[in-house]
Amino acid sequence: MQKGFDLCECLSRRIPTLRKKYLVTPEQYEYLSMVLEPRMVPDRFAQSTIGNIYYDTPDFRLIRRSLDRPAYKEKLRLRTYRTPHAGTEAFVEIKKKFDHVVYKRRIAMPYAQAVDYLAGGPAPEVSQIAHEIEWFRGFYEGCNRPCASAMTVMQCLTVTSPLCALPSIRTSAGATRRSTWRAAWMGSR
Repeated sequence: MQKGFDLCECLSRRIPTLRKKYLVTPEQYEYLSMVLEPRMVPDRFAQSTIGNIYYDTPDFRLIRRSLDRPAYKEKLRLRTYRTPHAGTEAFVEIKKKFDHVVYKRRIAMPYAQAVDYLAGGPAPEVSQIAHEIEWFRGFYEGCNRPCASAMTVMQCLTVTSPLCALPSIRTSAGATRRSTWRAAWMGSR
């Protein structure tokens, strides 16, 4: 029997994200929250402490390019949505941005396995996304060392489409609590 085609499933994996970021005052945030609250529901990571570890080449090729603000840029990161421990769900992710549109390609695995994988260990699965990550790591030779980290406390809400479960609007409010950059990069600018 042939499996049915699920348009919502297909689109949810392939829709790029258009992001607009605004700096708002606490008063503006409270007003927006009051207006949007009746239409929004908490998403999967509604109350999260998001941890990101960014990987780069020995000559910091990725961050240097990003600072030039090109139309296209990409990065490799390890992301968690809570304080990581060996078994915490983690995502190895390539994040690409072109003309203000964000594309994410990521695979999930336990945190300890993700750290091992990014240090040169075996791919956790055989998939198109795993092949893309492998290609990225091969293209950016030496992109197996952490160079920066950031922890952000976030609250995320979603308005869902009446047609299917695709998010049509997602709001995130947060503040970066801790950021660290390798001193070697800071001194080599």
